[in-house]
Amino acid sequence: MNQEMKVGFNRLLVVDDTAANRQLLTNLLTAHGYIVHPASDGELALEFVQTTLPDLILLDIRMPEMDGFEVCRRLKADERTRDIPVIFISILEDERDKVQAFREGAVDYITKPLQPEEVLARIQTHLRLRELTERLEQKVVERTEELSIANQRLQLEAAERRRAEEALAHIEWMLTRKPSSSNDLDDSTDDQGYGDLTDLNRGGLISRSIEKRVLQGIASEYLDLLETSSAIYEKNGDYAFGIFSSRWCSLMDRASRGLCDTDDNASALASGKWLCHESCWTNCSRLAIETEAPVDIECHGGIRLYSVPVFADEEVIGAINFGYGDPPRDTEKLRALAESYALDHEELVTEGGYYNTRPPFIIEVAKQRLQVSARLIGILVERRRAEEAMHRLNRELRAISNCNQVLMRADDEQTLLNEICRIICDEAGYRMAWVGYTENDEAKTLRPVAWGGVEDGYLATAAITWADTERGRGPTGTAVRSGTSARINDFTIDPNVAPWREGALQRGFRSSIAIPLKGENGETFGAISIYSTEPNAFAATEEVHLLEELAGDLAFGVNVLRARKERREDERRIALLSFALDNVREAAYLTDEKARFHYVNEESSRVLGYSRDELLTMGVADIDPDFPLERWPGHWAELKKVGSLTFETRHRTKDGRLLPVEINGNYIEYDGQGYNLALVRDITERKRGEEALRKLAGELEERVRERTAELETKNAELARLNKIFVGRELRMVELKGRIAELEGKPLRQEP
Repeated sequence: MNQEMKVGFNRLLVVDDTAANRQLLTNLLTAHGYIVHPASDGELALEFVQTTLPDLILLDIRMPEMDGFEVCRRLKADERTRDIPVIFISILEDERDKVQAFREGAVDYITKPLQPEEVLARIQTHLRLRELTERLEQKVVERTEELSIANQRLQLEAAERRRAEEALAHIEWMLTRKPSSSNDLDDSTDDQGYGDLTDLNRGGLISRSIEKRVLQGIASEYLDLLETSSAIYEKNGDYAFGIFSSRWCSLMDRASRGLCDTDDNASALASGKWLCHESCWTNCSRLAIETEAPVDIECHGGIRLYSVPVFADEEVIGAINFGYGDPPRDTEKLRALAESYALDHEELVTEGGYYNTRPPFIIEVAKQRLQVSARLIGILVERRRAEEAMHRLNRELRAISNCNQVLMRADDEQTLLNEICRIICDEAGYRMAWVGYTENDEAKTLRPVAWGGVEDGYLATAAITWADTERGRGPTGTAVRSGTSARINDFTIDPNVAPWREGALQRGFRSSIAIPLKGENGETFGAISIYSTEPNAFAATEEVHLLEELAGDLAFGVNVLRARKERREDERRIALLSFALDNVREAAYLTDEKARFHYVNEESSRVLGYSRDELLTMGVADIDPDFPLERWPGHWAELKKVGSLTFETRHRTKDGRLLPVEINGNYIEYDGQGYNLALVRDITERKRGEEALRKLAGELEERVRERTAELETKNAELARLNKIFVGRELRMVELKGRIAELEGKPLRQEP
């Protein structure tokens, strides 16, 4: 099922009293192909819907005069507008407001500031759900009309068939029927002393479709005429009905049954020793079914058998036969029969003498009537099939309708899966349904996650996989591998279900279908498997199509719930991030490639004096006089290249003040779109500190210069004085030396 939805040409009504919000939503939605009609208040919105019905309404809660709750109440009170999805948008985060929004009939609630991806995703989800609902309602109407026509046709056909049955039941045979001398027309196989062979019937189509008394009426048409026996067989050889009106046939049948040496009828039928059964089924009726043509043979009991295949909907579903002709009169042949059947020769002679010979034209008429009876059986089966198909379609349509309601109401994936399985079994009438998810382990396990109906431990031992192995070649594994539906028409004969046959038949499973569940990208993540108590229950194309559509809706619901869960987790993370950003002492801005704001935190509003809604309609150039738009492309290219930039600039507040700021810009990409997450710090105090430091440094430098000059002056004076002192010392030494010379004494060295 295609889960994509074309958003083009959907008409949306945006109701918000803030012009900036209306413009923001209009630009966003128009760019994605929607037709947008803005309205500034509730009255204008209500006037608009009187002439034009939108596909969805985005409605603000807090508006003057008439709030969003009242607008929604009036929309839901109007039969023309009550089904239009309403999504509330508001900056309010009070849980009571959200609860009231849903009570008023809203389908969703989005909290401001709006995230474009979230808005688009929620709109698309609810448009898709509305489309599915409308499509299903239309389909129910169409199916109801079709079923009404089909029902009328079936009633007409039923009336015609009743007339045909009455005509057949009251056929005036060419000869007057004589009352049977020794057998009652109610004699059937259970009067032969070994029980009713129809008890072994495994739910065959003929026995399920036609009541036993009707089959008896059909088979007994020939008994007095031909004084013989008749049997009706299913396609697999099970008895649908058997009856005797011939002493000869009754005797030979009881005798050949005694040759089987077993009290178990099933074993006797399979033994090959039950000669009358071998003639009636193996040699005659089975051949008629295989060749799809009448068969006329001599039976083991000495008379002849004539069998005609039974067709329903151009398919062979069984055969009807009767015996005819005189019992053998030849002594040698009678002796051979007596030996084969362990009977007394004289008894055979006696029994054969009771039979009155029928002329050939009576036998030919009986053969023609047998063909008419075969067609009558086919018509009755076709009618029953049509009735069952109609009932199944009605059940499935009701089930699909209820499943759609579950899809609309479900809050979590497990509840959805459980309810769908329950509805399929309880309301569509299937025996069991289960959902399995693929595991990517080595064994490629299919893990059961939900089931309904008669499961009785079946899944615990089934060990179904999606690998191409014996336990992966059933319908479920095949559906997962192929990505298309797979079915088993009959658990009793299909070789692909050998690992599960015994357990399936014990629980009443006769046929099944598995339908893959696919994700948004077309990948198969699991399958839903459905089981019926009837063979070939999933042969009708229309029923399979309905079940495939149900599976497609289930997969869509799972994908929506997963997306909703991811969205809630994203919302929680976003709320946490928003709370964190709103409580840091730095302004935060998220800008795009064109320098427009996509997010601002509370600190941004506090610092600049604008409201958040006002800032979201602005851009970098509106608050930074030092950063004109022509500089932005170069700045963006550099930021994208290096990933992070830190620089200083100025921001202008709403009242015109200029604040020095330091910006740490960080380039990020989300969903293919580049953004700049800028953390902005007010550095007014830092600038003041830096200015004070610069002033202090200047003062210190001046004082150092002054002190240096003083020291240099003092050093010069000291140098001069030192020079004077050193000169005087030298002169004193010279003077002392001269005196010593004059006195004739050497000059004493100073230590």
